[in-house]
Amino acid sequence: MLNKIWKMLTRRDSGWDKVLVPVNDHRHGPAFRLDPNRFSFIPEDDGHLPGRCSTCRQLWWRSVAGVCPTFQCPGTVQPVEERDELTSNHYARLYTSLEPIGLSVQEHTAQWVSSEASAIQDKFVRGRINVLSCSTTFELGVDVGEVQAVLLLNVPPSPANYVQRAGRAGRRTDSAALVICFAQRRSHDLHYFDAPTRMVDGVIPPPRVPMSNVPIIRRHVHSVAFAAYQRETSAFKDVEAFFVEASAGDTHDRLFVSWLRARPVLPHCAESCRPICTSHLTSRAGTGLRRSSNAQTSSPPSAGSTAPVKRSARTPRT
Repeated sequence: MLNKIWKMLTRRDSGWDKVLVPVNDHRHGPAFRLDPNRFSFIPEDDGHLPGRCSTCRQLWWRSVAGVCPTFQCPGTVQPVEERDELTSNHYARLYTSLEPIGLSVQEHTAQWVSSEASAIQDKFVRGRINVLSCSTTFELGVDVGEVQAVLLLNVPPSPANYVQRAGRAGRRTDSAALVICFAQRRSHDLHYFDAPTRMVDGVIPPPRVPMSNVPIIRRHVHSVAFAAYQRETSAFKDVEAFFVEASAGDTHDRLFVSWLRARPVLPHCAESCRPICTSHLTSRAGTGLRRSSNAQTSSPPSAGSTAPVKRSARTPRT
């Protein structure tokens, strides 16, 4: 039925060709748009009042046979008899009493240098900027004073993410928070659109680190060994110095390998690793504490795998 109605409206001889104008969209191909010249705006007055649904209380300016256009609403649209019923509406009072203000928008991302990010934050606090377009991790370590509203462009992955993002608004005691979350047409967003309390009042599991995660165990063992080398030698201050700058005729990455091979057993490292490294996990990870030096100084593996310590094939630029 809808396809037949659409074909009738888009026929050249239907009389709607002056309302539905054909256009060629670069993304969607041939399409139709409403001609804005065919629109007219009629102000509300005593002779032109809307109707209100008897069930959902929605206002409608057009109705066919008194049927409410709201989906599956059983109510009927009845004319509003008094204008005071419209002007007493909360939003009507806001629209007629508040003065509009301009928007000053600025992007705030981690790509800004510290000085520029601080300047943007200061302008927002002072009111010279009143809208910030931010990444989802914006709130970490950033204080921009009073935030009255947060607009989320999609539904966060979990209640914990929602609290992190929506919790930015209303942190001052004298402000009321407004959070608007836009649900896109995808399964995740539509699921929480139908059941918003599962997101707003959902369960937030405590942070945890699975002790059976072999990559985490391997990284922990390697970090302990690196820290021990640095404490003993204090040889480098940054990554560039570790891989590029030479000391005693060799670079620190090779000196670190030699340092490990000369110490097959590191007692203090073993003590640091023992709480999380069971014998079963260390055998799976290939990082037994007694074989720590071999695990970290093995020859570069074949393509597609990773090596704990491997010199880059390209010299970093300074």
